Amino acid sequence: MDVSALQLFTSTTVSELAVKVLAAIAFCIVGRWLIGRVIAVMQAAMNRNNVDPTLTKYLGSIIAVTLNIALVLGILGYFGSTAQPAGGVDVAEAIARLKVAVAAIPNVKSSPAPDVTLLDMNLVGPVPAVRPCCHTDHYRQVCFDTNEAIVRVAQEAGWPAPTPTQITKTMPA
Repeated sequence: MDVSALQLFTSTTVSELAVKVLAAIAFCIVGRWLIGRVIAVMQAAMNRNNVDPTLTKYLGSIIAVTLNIALVLGILGYFGSTAQPAGGVDVAEAIARLKVAVAAIPNVKSSPAPDVTLLDMNLVGPVPAVRPCCHTDHYRQVCFDTNEAIVRVAQEAGWPAPTPTQITKTMPA
């Protein structure tokens, strides 16, 4: 194993994770502030129209909980699932292999089937999203097993580790 390639992979992975964590914190702070503003505006409008204070508080709580759940799901969706193959990997083959491997994980529901789709493209290559469904009692086990399945599929297929592509610009002499 090439140590420099491992160091490059580790440093890019850590930096990408750090950016995602900082972005998630920013999303959380801004999202919570926006939720507070929405609730305040809604309650002020209801108070101006002489709506019962109990009903105003109750509806404010329902909306706050709903918006907070949406915020958390959005932040979790931003992270997604450790599945980016290198740019030279056939995306259709990768998705097919990952679907089979994730469907075989214990406690993953067959209906709906695990969702493996192309989420994005970046300089490293295609970014698939891997999302199995399971009962909440089995979430941690399925999450960890999914990550292990992704690594196992990549190793079995012989996919190279994704490395950032550097675009170099040559200057005229």
